[in-house]
Amino acid sequence: MLEDYFVKPQTIDRIRASWIGPEIERYVDWLSEHGYRARNVPRRVPVLVAFGEFARARGAGTVQDLPGHVEAFVAGRIARRARARRDGVVSPTMAREVRGPVGQMLAVVLPGFEGTGRRCRKQPFAGALPGFFEYLVAERGLRPAAVESYRHHLDRFETYLTRVGVEVSEVSPALLSAFVTERSAAGLAKTTVRGGCGVLRVFLRYAHREGVPGRDLSGTVGWPQAYRLATIPRSITWSEVDRVLGYVDRRTPCGRRDYAILLLLVIYGLRGREVAALRLDDIDWKRERLAVPERKAGHSTAYPLSPPVGDAIVDYLRHGRPATTDRHLFIRSLAPVRPPGAAAVSACARRYLLLAGVDVPRPGSHTLRHTCVQRLVDAEFSLKEIGDFVGHRSPASTEIYAVKGGHRVAAAGLARRRGGGAPMSETLAYAVERFLASRRALGRKYHSEESELRLLLRFAGERGAGRLDQLTPALLEEFLASRPRSRPRSFNHLLGVVACLMDWAVAQELLAASPLRTRRRRVTSVRVPFLFDPAQARLLLDAAGALPDNSRAAQRGPTYRTIFALCYGLGLRAGEACGLRLGDVDVRRSLLVVAGGKFGKSRLVPHGPRIATLIGEQLQRRQAAGAPDAGAPLFSFDGLRCVIPAPAALPPAFIRGRDLAALVPSRA
Repeated sequence: MLEDYFVKPQTIDRIRASWIGPEIERYVDWLSEHGYRARNVPRRVPVLVAFGEFARARGAGTVQDLPGHVEAFVAGRIARRARARRDGVVSPTMAREVRGPVGQMLAVVLPGFEGTGRRCRKQPFAGALPGFFEYLVAERGLRPAAVESYRHHLDRFETYLTRVGVEVSEVSPALLSAFVTERSAAGLAKTTVRGGCGVLRVFLRYAHREGVPGRDLSGTVGWPQAYRLATIPRSITWSEVDRVLGYVDRRTPCGRRDYAILLLLVIYGLRGREVAALRLDDIDWKRERLAVPERKAGHSTAYPLSPPVGDAIVDYLRHGRPATTDRHLFIRSLAPVRPPGAAAVSACARRYLLLAGVDVPRPGSHTLRHTCVQRLVDAEFSLKEIGDFVGHRSPASTEIYAVKGGHRVAAAGLARRRGGGAPMSETLAYAVERFLASRRALGRKYHSEESELRLLLRFAGERGAGRLDQLTPALLEEFLASRPRSRPRSFNHLLGVVACLMDWAVAQELLAASPLRTRRRRVTSVRVPFLFDPAQARLLLDAAGALPDNSRAAQRGPTYRTIFALCYGLGLRAGEACGLRLGDVDVRRSLLVVAGGKFGKSRLVPHGPRIATLIGEQLQRRQAAGAPDAGAPLFSFDGLRCVIPAPAALPPAFIRGRDLAALVPSRA
């Protein structure tokens, strides 16, 4: 094999005369098998020969002794290069250029060798609980992908414990709460935090079974409330799909491969993992069938082979696929020649989505999967048929992907919720801050609750109760009595906030028992809502539009008129209407994007031509006022902040109109 890369026989003899000559030849064979270019071999082999002589001079007698001399060899080469240069400056990449070939050769000839680059990840908590991952496979029956998810989350937990200097046997509820809060503050999605909390619960139950902590702490791990259908599907239009495919350069081998991958994603709605796992044997060219084995949950599916997909695959196999014995359908274009992973397939889709300028949240392979489902919905297929096509066991899984006419295609009703120590003398203010942080880490907003707890802090401070354990039943009873609430619902909300704080303090071992003894008030009646008929609504809108400007609010009348029209005509909440941004208006499709509404849900709201006219006029007013970008508020008096949706701000604008006092019932 060396004869294919070196012309002079003396060079070949010198390489084979080295005491690691057989290992070097074995490494050269490996480079050839994995598709490395011929120019790489003459660059790497001299470095390996020099490394062998360096290690022999330092006392190495066998190949197993070589790893101990790698770093010294790299340092010596860098120092020699620095002395040879006038300025003494060495390229920062030289260490990698020297260490790379040596480490790669040792990985080929020494089984189990671990270089200094990207290290193999070890199992977290292998010392304290070595049998946990075997338990996941043997007793819980988890698949390798699920076990990898456990490893990912527990890696973060082990890193956190190491940073704070705590062993797993010393874990407390307060520490678990702090870890979940930190993970949520890192900007992770609710579902990701929720998944990590679930992993943590399983791990803590197993640890308790093995006797590592003194008690079962799994119940003290809270998790965010995650709602089904709370986000907007990430599908794109078919014209945008054509634009994405147009950015693929099919003249190159890499482009031919990427084009076939994108077609599989958007026509069949395959997952990135399924595309990466496709093999040559999965295509039945005689019967024109495409088999997708081992889908999620163990399913398998056979599809008719679409002509565009078949042509793209044939073009790739004939003119783009590297020569290799590997039976995977798609192979990396660069050495080492091997099949790509699921992350590489998703990165491929993301790259072309960004090149095409398609604006979509979290671009990737699942964007094209969403697009495939949306196209089938538009073609009037049922959710059961679509679910069978894309590999879902339940239509409820398919409804996450689909929107029709601005509304989700629902399989079963509305959105549903999924599932459901520190020193005893901790200051009350610090306890409240930690309580709010933990609740917000679980996805709660807690704006009004924070205001009510601030009242409790001020009340307790005035009476000299600065610590959490100084809250007595009598003091809490006095606080509740000092906040007169005429309606039982308002009183019960205040009581519930205080009760949540006390229960959290007990769970965090800050209190032995809750000092709250007050019981909820019975709700005996519910106020009947006032419904405007169309004539009253028109009078209301006209009166709002006639509101005069003042020194702090320009264009007040048209602004309030548009807000009230959105509330009455589209059923938006006051906070949702006031919180709209310029980028939430889709003029082309006559849609509003309501993001982060109640319970953190988002939705698309279609509207008709009259609402479109009002919104268009509001957009013109904001653009004339110099609204900077899509993130600017749609309704604003100062150009920076949204119009306040508080009851103290909106209802007076209703009542100040002409003859409206007779229409709106008294609050008393």
